[in-house]
This record gives sequence, structure tokens and C-alpha cells, in this order.
Amino acid sequence: TILDRLRGEYDYILVDLPPVCAAVDVKAVSPFIDMFVMVIKWGETSPDAVLEALASIPNPQKIVGSVLAGANPSLLSRLEGYKGRHYAGYFSA
Repeated sequence: TILDRLRGEYDYILVDLPPVCAAVDVKAVSPFIDMFVMVIKWGETSPDAVLEALASIPNPQKIVGSVLAGANPSLLSRLEGYKGRHYAGYFSA
């Protein structure tokens, strides 16, 4: 009910949910959510946990992207293959 009321007032509503694998909250609210963005914590979320989370989401077509939280810019820059003219700006604080 609250989401329906908020939809009439806002273009976007962000709902912060617990990790997919740790709770059933995502499965419970999935019918009421239009899109999901996965947050993956740098150095803590294992690739297996990401795959498990993706497999457990009831409607994977609702995933529109992901966010890499807490990334280490100096280590991340080592993974970047492209060295265009804007390269240094990608990792500035």
C-alpha cells in the first residue's frame, strides 16, 4: 500500500534490502519492485556469492545493473585495460 501511494508522488523509489542470500526479504517484495540494482562489496563479496544471489532472485530480468561498493581505486586501475585520455579522471576522489 505504501509503495502504491509513493508511486503517485515520486518518479523513483529506492528500497534498501538485506543481502539476497541472507534473507527472504527480496523474494517477498519482488512482486512490488520494478527493478533491482545489485550491490557487490569489493574484497568481501565472493564471485560464488554473486552467482548464488543471481540464481536465487525470483525475476532475474528485473536486474538492471550492479554497483561495486568500496572499490580500491589503485587496485581497480590495474584491472583497467583501456588507457584513454580520461583514464586518470575515472579514479580520482
